[in-house]
Amino acid sequence: MTQLYFIRHGEATYSPDDNAAALTPLGVAQCERLRDRLAATREIRPDVVIASTMRRAAVTAEIVAPAFGLPIVYDDGVEEIRPGALRGVPGGTRGG
Repeated sequence: MTQLYFIRHGEATYSPDDNAAALTPLGVAQCERLRDRLAATREIRPDVVIASTMRRAAVTAEIVAPAFGLPIVYDDGVEEIRPGALRGVPGGTRGG
């Protein structure tokens, strides 16, 4: 049986270029707390860790993945936003 676990990125800053969004200090702390909990409880035991190439997701994975002792597979196919030519255009990624 295959089980999927999704971990959302920690609190992030946002800019017109969402790929450059970084984690806030709170977001880093959220990820560190999750990492520590998962390392202690071993409540999930993934076979693979896959992360979006978006910065906020990649940084989250880099903080959390050590709990599993696995390398991170970065895959732009799991990005939640694909603005394409609209990247950097105000409202281009959010329809605003």
